[in-house]
Amino acid sequence: MNRLFTFGCSFTQYIWPTWADILGRQFEYFENWGLAGAGNLYIFNSIIEANQRHKFTSDDTIVRSEERR
Repeated sequence: MNRLFTFGCSFTQYIWPTWADILGRQFEYFENWGLAGAGNLYIFNSIIEANQRHKFTSDDTIVRSEERR
């Protein structure tokens, strides 16, 4: 496992560790792009921005989470 990028709402990034932070410990490189209150538009744009900055490859793991209501 090489790099992990996570995207989502408060389930992904919060004031205490989330599933993303725990999973990130298993990777050499980890970035959590989650934001409390984020919706699908923010998540989509974050994925695009992260790809432009880091040039995702087939070796990367990309995980997106969203709150379902």
